[in-house]
Amino acid sequence: YLGRSGLITALVNHIGPGIYLTSFLAGLFFTSMFTTAPAILVLIKLASLMPWWQVSLLGACGAVVGNALMYSFIKDDLVGDIEYLVHLAPHKRLTTMVHSRLFHWLTPFLGMLLIASPLPDEFGVAMLGISRLRPIYFLCVSFIFNFIGILLIVWATSLH
Repeated sequence: YLGRSGLITALVNHIGPGIYLTSFLAGLFFTSMFTTAPAILVLIKLASLMPWWQVSLLGACGAVVGNALMYSFIKDDLVGDIEYLVHLAPHKRLTTMVHSRLFHWLTPFLGMLLIASPLPDEFGVAMLGISRLRPIYFLCVSFIFNFIGILLIVWATSLH
């Protein structure tokens, strides 16, 4: 509905010099399940007004801020809750799976893919939090994969 209504186009056209801040804010909102779709529409519209790489770069910076906020809330609480549940599990299979090398490699990989996708980042951030990825690596991974995700979206929509 937002895409067809012309609301996003009207909003973006009236931004003027705040176009860089808007790219950053659209990236920030790109991370949440409730605001991903409108953020994608704004990023696509911005890509018609400025170079796609600038939209992707500024959007990725905003997305890193959004992901860092989520990560700070999710990391310690979620990891503690999962560890508590694992210790309560009656079967050792779950505990063995969580402590396996495959789980520790696969969880951050899937988290990175979720962050790069146009899907909301909450699940990807949670997976990276579970994997106990150090914050500096998390920020780097978040930037790279959000940049790639936003870049692919704005590039794909500029093809037609």
